Amino acid sequence: MDITGTWINQNGSTLTIESEDSGILSGTFASTKGRAAKERSYPLNGVRNRNLVSFAISFEEPDQNLHAITTFAGRLVPGELPQIHTMWILAREYEDADPTKPTQVWNTFLTNSDVFTYEGPL
Repeated sequence: MDITGTWINQNGSTLTIESEDSGILSGTFASTKGRAAKERSYPLNGVRNRNLVSFAISFEEPDQNLHAITTFAGRLVPGELPQIHTMWILAREYEDADPTKPTQVWNTFLTNSDVFTYEGPL
């Protein structure tokens, strides 16, 4: 299955896979949760091995750095309504939005799961 196109998770965040070349993915990710800037898309890079998918996002731009990265690992579930079931880990450098309170080692990582549903081609 070609996985290029738009995928939306249960929170309304958008995963756009713009290209897949020999298992290498590129695209963008726009989050509706956390400190990610609303209405902004962040570049993503990833890999695909058959029905296994992994990608990473750095929440950093020239004019704004959220001091956080997220990695997703998941499995493509083909079907009439294709989905990618993922687990993610977010690593952050600061607890607060103003980067003034450094995150302690024990509180650096957040983890959860998301399900992205295919919305259609680009």
